[in-house]
Amino acid sequence: MIEEILSQEVDDQALRAEWERIVRAGKHSKKIIRNAQVRGKSKKDPKYYDPNEMVRTGAVDADEYVFLHKAVKYFKPTNILEVGTWFGTSANAMASALPDGGKVYTCDKYDLFVGERPNIEYHNYISTRLIDRIISKGIKIDMAFWDAKFMRGDSEKLIKMVSPLVFLTHDYVQPEKGWRCVQELKERLGDRINVENHGIIGVVTMPIKVGQ
Repeated sequence: MIEEILSQEVDDQALRAEWERIVRAGKHSKKIIRNAQVRGKSKKDPKYYDPNEMVRTGAVDADEYVFLHKAVKYFKPTNILEVGTWFGTSANAMASALPDGGKVYTCDKYDLFVGERPNIEYHNYISTRLIDRIISKGIKIDMAFWDAKFMRGDSEKLIKMVSPLVFLTHDYVQPEKGWRCVQELKERLGDRINVENHGIIGVVTMPIKVGQ
């Protein structure tokens, strides 16, 4: 499956330029300096908020940006749920590959979003609140991307909401948050799911609907 995702034809150069534009905008934002100070990074790690440094961005990197765009082209979702917006790099990577009328619904407890786009709906709050909002509105979600840990009840609701399951996660390396998310899905679904990875992006699929 990973090879099929990677085989999707895209404008690689344009996507990488878009990634850099969003990261630079995020690092120029006054929000990131305030966030760094709150988290004790302003003196210890200036690369965290220096717009001239394109490392330690806190966002998906340029290669991952391209991969997420290709993944959307491959899976062909209409609506995507994302948790962990940060600057909005991953949201833009996915939104830019959606069909007309599609949307990325995304949230983050850290209010650093700068990647505004018409088909991205951003909320500055935690995952459980966004999931409940989506469920209450009857919005159909076809794919999910998590760059955060699961809050209590997230995985159970996710399995019911995104069925057949298409779930991608960042930091898929033990014992990071993405790896822990996948372990929780394995505990709930066992060998019914297929797990692959591209670098530290994990890709989880279950081709049949829950209950079948």
